[in-house]
Amino acid sequence: MTPNTEIELKFLLRPGRMDALLRAPALLAAGDPQISNLRAVYFDTPDLALRRKGVVLRLRHDGRRTVQTVKSAGTALGRGEWESVVAGDQPDLAAAKGSPAEILLDKSRIRNELRPVFTVEVERRTLLLERDGSLVEAALDTGVIRAGDEEHALCELELELKRGSPEALFAAAREIAPHGRGVLSFTSKSERGYRLLRGELGAPRKKPAFDVCETMSAGEAAFHIGQRCAAALFDNCELLLATRDVEALHQARVSARRLRAFWSLFGPVLDGAHGDAPEEGLKWISGLLGEARDLDVFLAETLPAARNAHPDAAGFDGLERAISDRRDASYDALEQALESERFLAMSLDLARALAADGLDAGMRSRPVLDVVRGALDRRLRKVLKQGDDLAALDADERHRVRIRAKKLRYMVEPFEGLAPRKDFKRLLEGLNDLQDELGAMNDVRVSAALMTGLAQDAAGIHDPRTLFAAGLIAAAPAAGAHTLLKGAQAAHDGLRRVTPFWSA
Repeated sequence: MTPNTEIELKFLLRPGRMDALLRAPALLAAGDPQISNLRAVYFDTPDLALRRKGVVLRLRHDGRRTVQTVKSAGTALGRGEWESVVAGDQPDLAAAKGSPAEILLDKSRIRNELRPVFTVEVERRTLLLERDGSLVEAALDTGVIRAGDEEHALCELELELKRGSPEALFAAAREIAPHGRGVLSFTSKSERGYRLLRGELGAPRKKPAFDVCETMSAGEAAFHIGQRCAAALFDNCELLLATRDVEALHQARVSARRLRAFWSLFGPVLDGAHGDAPEEGLKWISGLLGEARDLDVFLAETLPAARNAHPDAAGFDGLERAISDRRDASYDALEQALESERFLAMSLDLARALAADGLDAGMRSRPVLDVVRGALDRRLRKVLKQGDDLAALDADERHRVRIRAKKLRYMVEPFEGLAPRKDFKRLLEGLNDLQDELGAMNDVRVSAALMTGLAQDAAGIHDPRTLFAAGLIAAAPAAGAHTLLKGAQAAHDGLRRVTPFWSA
């Protein structure tokens, strides 16, 4: 069986947005859509042996025929796909020959334990878009994923390149996707099905699982790290839009920071033709996420601590209402940003940069550590130099040391598989401790600035007790500031005794 490389872009839409998407001029010009009802059954073993190997096996029924599909793990844009028309409602082992599933299905245990694990049922509207010799298929899906007693609604746009240049695919996305105000997603239906099966769908995405190994080239590592960081960002943004979940916002902010660190580290590998557009966009959305996150932290941590410290003080209820209103307005602004054409453009720029032809040909084949070693060395030296005497630094300077330590931690996290375990753990713990101790000090500064700003813009606050409560927080010294500073210095000094794995 000869594989095809499936090259597609997927956008997740909110319920009710499909009609607006169908009115996109490019889709209207393509004529009437072909409508089909599809039912796909995904197979695996009870211990998910196929999933653990990055293999997807499904049977899709359209009422006329059954197509067996095997898919492999892939990149941000595409992955291998092996298809065969089969008979019946069970996988055809002979039809899987030549695919990544073959070696797994040769094992009797896997063959005997193979069973349906979840289903996907959709109504699909399909249109074909011709442009400059390229052919793009637009599939608009509404339906449901079912795993046991659990189900999850689907509303998606998929654009697949059938023939021609990837540029045609991205051009189609820029024309069509804004009409549905969807969020780009690197997460397949099968991955969403597995998460639903495991009770993970609807939970914020935390640190991605990185599998960088010694045999990877710089280009392969860039694909792997960039795709997983981007997938986490887009998933968290989609969850944030759907639920306004506080942890989803926090993890979206972390994901954006990881992507910015990735962009800084792999700059030499990424093709300069794509410019700084993704990095600038990530900086913009990080700022909006940061503003909302600071307000969440204030309401969840700073304000309760102040209430406990001043149990008889008046004004905290009014202060909570004032900051809650600001938090709601911040979430509103963030929601508009995530559904804006600017965020869509940034997302597509990022996806384009992660494409195979978006990597520098001379750099992408080199060993990954050869490419990133210099940048990691420089950044560690700056952290060590600038943090030599933290007590002598002002608050802004200490904050810059913290940001450098955090960014370096995000840069080195994906390379755990390349480092001696003990050295890697000491390096990560040192950077994390330095970041946390200085972060606790910075939280006090952020809260004070927030309260000062509230007092300076008090036109909407009519109760002086609210301003009094704000003043109590603004004037509060950092609890245990001396201890925090001592801990930060110890963490910094400990980093000097660590042998960086990239220098070994």
